Amino acid sequence: ELGEGEDVPNEMEELAKKIAGAGMPKAVETKARTELNKLKQMPPMSAEATVVRNYVDWLVGVPWSKRSKVRKDLRAAQDVLDADHYGLERVKERILE
Repeated sequence: ELGEGEDVPNEMEELAKKIAGAGMPKAVETKARTELNKLKQMPPMSAEATVVRNYVDWLVGVPWSKRSKVRKDLRAAQDVLDADHYGLERVKERILE
């Protein structure tokens, strides 16, 4: 159809910019760029292109540079598990590992 596929180069450029600005670790950024290059070679309407595009979108969407304050108090975690979940001792042990 007329005009079909015209957005693909713009979409690829946008994804490349998002990859550059996502603050990913080097190995992840390399993988994302590899997948983006693979995506550029695929027909836009193929099923695999959709999977790769979703994967790259997911990689870009992960908050790589944001950190949350994680409390590493295992005793408090044990207390919460004991208070909220009766029994399930093996499951609770596994969670605390």
